[in-house]
Amino acid sequence: MRQSYLQPTVYCDILEIDVGLFSKEVRDLMEDEMKIQVRKKVLAAHPYKLPTEDDYIQKGRCKTYINDPTSRYGRKAIYATSYDEMILKLYEHYFGVMKSTFEDIFLKMIEHHREFHVSKDGTLDDHVAEYNRFFKGDKFEKIPLQEITVTDMAQFLDRAHVKVSSNDKAKGQKVIEKHRHNSIRTIINLTYGYANQYLSLNVTNPIASLNYAAFPFYDTNKIGEKPWYSEEERLALLEAWDSIENPDMGDLCVGFLLETAGRNSECRAFRFQDYHFDADIPFVRICGMARDGHRDEEIKADSFAGKRNLPLTERLEAIYLMAKELSWSDTYMFVRSQDYVRGEEILIPYCKLYRSLKKLCKKAGVMYLPPHQIRFSDATLMAMQEANVSDIQHRLGHTNGRMAEHYIRRYELSKPAAGPKLTQSNSNKKHPKP
Repeated sequence: MRQSYLQPTVYCDILEIDVGLFSKEVRDLMEDEMKIQVRKKVLAAHPYKLPTEDDYIQKGRCKTYINDPTSRYGRKAIYATSYDEMILKLYEHYFGVMKSTFEDIFLKMIEHHREFHVSKDGTLDDHVAEYNRFFKGDKFEKIPLQEITVTDMAQFLDRAHVKVSSNDKAKGQKVIEKHRHNSIRTIINLTYGYANQYLSLNVTNPIASLNYAAFPFYDTNKIGEKPWYSEEERLALLEAWDSIENPDMGDLCVGFLLETAGRNSECRAFRFQDYHFDADIPFVRICGMARDGHRDEEIKADSFAGKRNLPLTERLEAIYLMAKELSWSDTYMFVRSQDYVRGEEILIPYCKLYRSLKKLCKKAGVMYLPPHQIRFSDATLMAMQEANVSDIQHRLGHTNGRMAEHYIRRYELSKPAAGPKLTQSNSNKKHPKP
């Protein structure tokens, strides 16, 4: 049975008018007046043509549009079987969601992710646990999302950093260290991303305007001690990799990362067919991501930037030949042992990638950094060699130059660069043909 949008005092309720003390006759009169007010607010906010009451009588079901920046035409249809139902749906869209608090939208985001399997349940449980730890009970979660300012965000982070357990204190950790601060940022970014993508709120995330160096719990000096692999370290890693006598699947994936500066999930999901040996300029194509142990056709960034072609080097060709011997799959280069395959989780796990890189760092005598820092290293070294931002953007697969610039550690650029510089003519060479 279709839900009825016309319940007693529904208009008074949505305008937050308390009619509990009035008689039925008075409530009906107030309801009629509130109905007029709701219609006026919707008509003032709605930019598209609205079906008339006669249209519903003739057709039974009509539509109008609401803005949707994620769709091809920037709008999507909304349907109703009566004029009043349409008005209430539009009111909820324009004014109901507008009043949603940070807590409301966070809960909707978690529910959406669980329903559509965007994330693992364990990951979502971690988000909920972190939310309960830092956000629950704080006045920040009750502020409507559109009203949260940079000041609100900064004050919340100041309050959140004192919420530590006795277990944290026993370990002698700082009030909030980098990984815990990143958990808070992840929750905030996920919530704002969901609000903009699925609720069309078009709100700016204030956390982007914060200066983290100003926070006592964010030790920028400690974090900045070694943010990337230097040119000497990168060469040492490659030399150590070349000297591995019997590389396993994790070693091959690490070598692939060092050569391509790809994202971890892009490299894990790499296929043999992404090698193009017979092109005018041989190349490998980076495309697709790994999610939950199997390949997803989704790519990071847009299709132009996320899918990219990189020159085929001798080391990449050697990795291909070795992977052909090791991989039991005819499709994927980097797969886990057949003994550990569960369902569709056939791709090499992240933990294997981390262990292999740690082993390589130890062999090369280099301080370990996570695999993702290889991308920071490539971007920084290219900038030191005077490559332009568009080249860096293409290599990393970013949507725009600003994203690429984020990966350049500028305070290190004063150091002399090792190796030959990229000239302007080199930086303007055409990329391999698709």
